[in-house]
Amino acid sequence: MPFASSQANRISDRICDQYRIKPDFPWKSKNNGVFRHLNSGKWFGLIMNGRRGLVTKDGDEQNVDIINLKSNTLPVDGQSVFPAYHMNHKYWISVVLDDQLGDDDVMRLIDESFHLTGKQG
Repeated sequence: MPFASSQANRISDRICDQYRIKPDFPWKSKNNGVFRHLNSGKWFGLIMNGRRGLVTKDGDEQNVDIINLKSNTLPVDGQSVFPAYHMNHKYWISVVLDDQLGDDDVMRLIDESFHLTGKQG
């Protein structure tokens, strides 16, 4: 189990079950896993562990797992879904994986990201 939170590990398993894709870990930190399309190598998700305050902008020091996803709907709610940390806020969101947003809801956002980043045309 490479990720700190149980939800991040469950989500990683569901991505593997649904898309047959496992995360790769391109950085020294093994807490940051990238999910890429098999055919293009293009990212559709990134799970990273960091301070909650990076996305909430309130100085919260608690470490949490966060997944960045591409989104057309941008369902930012200020609770679990925020403008993306370290990505373009116009196209990407950050979802805190602390079980406040259920796995099925997270998977719907992952499905959107998977399709938006897939091969076009």
